[in-house]
Amino acid sequence: LWYRVVHIFTMPSKKESEIDPYKALGLQAGATDAEITKAYRKLALKFHPDKQSNKNLSPAEVEALEQRFHDIKEARTFLLENKEEREKFDMKKASEQKRREAEAEREKTMSAKRKHMRDELLRKEQQANQANLQHGANQQSAAKKRERDNVVDQLRKDGTKLRQEYAQREADKQTEIELEQEYRKQKRRKKEELENRQVRLKWDRKKIKISPSEDSIAHLFEKERGFGSVETVETLGTKGNQALVTFVDASSCRPCVNFYKNSKEMRAKFVGARKELEEQLELQKEKEEEETEKRAHTKRRTAGRENETLEERRLRQKGERETLLRQMEQEEAEGGDASGKEAMNGKSSRAARRDTSAGTSRDTTRPTVPAPLEFPKELLETGKTPLQMLEEMERRILGDILSAEELKSMQVG
Repeated sequence: LWYRVVHIFTMPSKKESEIDPYKALGLQAGATDAEITKAYRKLALKFHPDKQSNKNLSPAEVEALEQRFHDIKEARTFLLENKEEREKFDMKKASEQKRREAEAEREKTMSAKRKHMRDELLRKEQQANQANLQHGANQQSAAKKRERDNVVDQLRKDGTKLRQEYAQREADKQTEIELEQEYRKQKRRKKEELENRQVRLKWDRKKIKISPSEDSIAHLFEKERGFGSVETVETLGTKGNQALVTFVDASSCRPCVNFYKNSKEMRAKFVGARKELEEQLELQKEKEEEETEKRAHTKRRTAGRENETLEERRLRQKGERETLLRQMEQEEAEGGDASGKEAMNGKSSRAARRDTSAGTSRDTTRPTVPAPLEFPKELLETGKTPLQMLEEMERRILGDILSAEELKSMQVG
């Protein structure tokens, strides 16, 4: 047991066992200062880096020489400049020397049995030290694993928290967008509802010398015209001839607009989207009226032709053909000189008088049908004369109704 205690407390440290200043300078323990200085100068001169520049050394050899020179300097500094540390080191070296001598003396007098016990004790100590080192390594590994697991768990928690925060931000953003859209919809609806109750007035300052005031416009629309209750009247523009009237009820706008539709002094129009809608409805109404008029006109023409006799039909067709011929002759004469125009006009006037005199003797009850103004494109490309093209059109139109002899008798030779 005494040996174990002495061995443990006199064992040199790793740093001290690695670096021995006396061995670094090539000296024995207990050397004097003069010996230390002499040995240092000799070795420094030998291993100084400036002395190695002319030698072809590898990088590893250069690094080894630099380390050797550094150890020499450290040894000299430790032995000459740190007196207290040097004394402690010398005492320790002397104690180690004595311990080694005592162990060698005991080794000589120790029996084989005691040597075996000592070796067995040292072996068990080494095993215990290795077991402690292994246990420490296992504990360190377990601690590192726990630390790593804690870091991973923390990262997972942080990731979950970030995802939740991101999802919350996205939800808040979507909510803001929906609220903004709903606000715009409400604002647009309010604007449309307000515009549905508004009309824009504009009057002619030349015909209305004194521009009406807002109160006079409200009184005019409510009391005199009876359009409905007026909510507000706002004057517009810099010229003072426009106003924006807001009714309480949207149904009051149409009577106002219709009342001033054909007025030369003042006009009223719808506002905003309703203006576009009313314009589209007006266009659609005009188209429907035009289509209705066309259908009625076609019906009247058809009814008139169904009631006419064969003689009336021949006379009508002859008059249409002569009218068409006069129009064609007039168009051809437009590019001529003035004399040609006058001759053509005279001829046309005589023909017109002849037709008028002939027409007075005819039945005035037969319907008047406008003559066609243009021939089909395929007829124009044939190169025929206008009269030949007219006869061709008569054959196409009347071929199913009249015979060839009847057509020939009514055509002009």
